[in-house]
Amino acid sequence: MPDGGYVELSQLSKFYENSAKGDPEQLAQIFRSALSYLCNNVVPHMTRIQIDEYELCTLFGIFLWRDSVSELSPEARNILFQTREDLFKDLHLHYRAIGITDFDITVKLGNLFLLIPKLEHSVKLFRENFNIAELFNMIEQDPCCRHYHETSVKT
Repeated sequence: MPDGGYVELSQLSKFYENSAKGDPEQLAQIFRSALSYLCNNVVPHMTRIQIDEYELCTLFGIFLWRDSVSELSPEARNILFQTREDLFKDLHLHYRAIGITDFDITVKLGNLFLLIPKLEHSVKLFRENFNIAELFNMIEQDPCCRHYHETSVKT
């Protein structure tokens, strides 16, 4: 879990016991598919490629500096593209600094970038599950996140 804790899929309802609304077993049923996908697809991929903190930060940077926002000025787009190029250059330098050869850098980058659609799908599953739980009044969205959710659905 993001807070450093863990949840056993076989006892997922325990995670939802202290939720403000809803039956813990029903909430577990809603979120089980997303957590199973994460445990069965994302985590094994990350383990297999032995992702390090530098690579993870690069992925965060890629997600942060996306060009899918339609209302960016040309100057902002240039900054976005330059920042992403800097991320890729820094990651390449990191690989060289830890002794990875050019051929292996290509394989590492390919495997790292194959993680992106898995992460995107995981986020999509969690968002869908959360929307279902909220629709049936089983879980309450934190007020601080409501604005983010409303704006992210539009993009």
